[in-house]
Amino acid sequence: MLHALVTKHPLGTLVRMGAHGLEADHLPFELAAPTDEFPFGLLRAHVARANPCGVVMARHEGPGGWAVADAPREYVDNMVAATVGIEIAIERIEGKWKASQNRSAAERERIVAATYSKTTK
Repeated sequence: MLHALVTKHPLGTLVRMGAHGLEADHLPFELAAPTDEFPFGLLRAHVARANPCGVVMARHEGPGGWAVADAPREYVDNMVAATVGIEIAIERIEGKWKASQNRSAAERERIVAATYSKTTK
């Protein structure tokens, strides 16, 4: 279900260690499916060439409603020259869905079913 969330809502937060502590950037990510080499998948994004990326964490939450296609073509063309692609091998994937712990088991099952159907449409 977490892979479906990232695919449907690709705008994520890249968290990295900067010169003055943790720094975060919002980036659109592409999720490559799991393979033998990357059993949890691979995240792809781009950052400014001057952006120092080392150890990072990517965080996603939905819904986000942004896509590269939303940006003006001239803006995209200008930014391409100033960016470099990055790939992040997913070493661990964790998530937490609001589970409505105060509800009955039947209500929780209905909530999970409704939530999952929204993230996979």
